[in-house]
Amino acid sequence: MTFDSENTGSEGTETPILGISSSELHNEFFSAVLKSYAKHKQCGILLQVLHQKYRSQDLESQLEEPWLRAYKDKKFFLVDGLLYHREKHTSALTVVDRDHISLILQELHDFPYMAHMSEDRTKERVASTAWWPKWEQGFSEYINTCGRCQNANRKHGKKYG
Repeated sequence: MTFDSENTGSEGTETPILGISSSELHNEFFSAVLKSYAKHKQCGILLQVLHQKYRSQDLESQLEEPWLRAYKDKKFFLVDGLLYHREKHTSALTVVDRDHISLILQELHDFPYMAHMSEDRTKERVASTAWWPKWEQGFSEYINTCGRCQNANRKHGKKYG
């Protein structure tokens, strides 16, 4: 594993990794995520910024929210070419492709071993596994439209998720 500490946007300081979530996702998935970065404008700009040895105001000015805010807060770093987003004591893989986001949501909510956990428990798992812009909004939509959860909760009178 290669940790790219000098390219985290902080000049000359070592950035602690803290916790990087391990998951059951396969290497093919990580390769696909890496390839998807090139197709996403903001992610591509961020990767260029992080690979620069010296800060480039021109590149940084091209970043839009929420990418810009997270970059300025030094929340992004690279491991083996993959972009991670740091939040408190964990770091999660940054994903930008809709298919990858759907796969992660399915893995962490729909698959039988996840048993359609509650919204709060699934949210914790997603937060420690992956990050994407406005992930909480998309996550809530996914859980609240889960047909299996809606049917089960309607029978038992529980809230969705």
